[in-house]
Amino acid sequence: MPEAEAGRQALRAIRRQCMLCAGDRGEVRACGAREVCVLWRYRFGVRPQTYKLVRRRFFAPRPLSLLEL
Repeated sequence: MPEAEAGRQALRAIRRQCMLCAGDRGEVRACGAREVCVLWRYRFGVRPQTYKLVRRRFFAPRPLSLLEL
C-alpha cells in the first residue's frame, strides 16, 4: 500500500501546483497549457484514465424514476 499512497500524494501535489499556477478551480479546468505543461494531464488530481471513467459515469443518461408522492 505505500506505493498507492505515494501515488495519491503525488497527484495531490500536482493538483496543488495547478491551483497555485491557475488561481482557482475554473481556471484549472480551462487551462490552455496543454502543449507546454507536463502536468496538464494530471491537473484534476487523478490519473487521466480515472478522470475519463468518472466523467463518463457523471454525464451518462440516467433512467427516469417516478416517485409516489
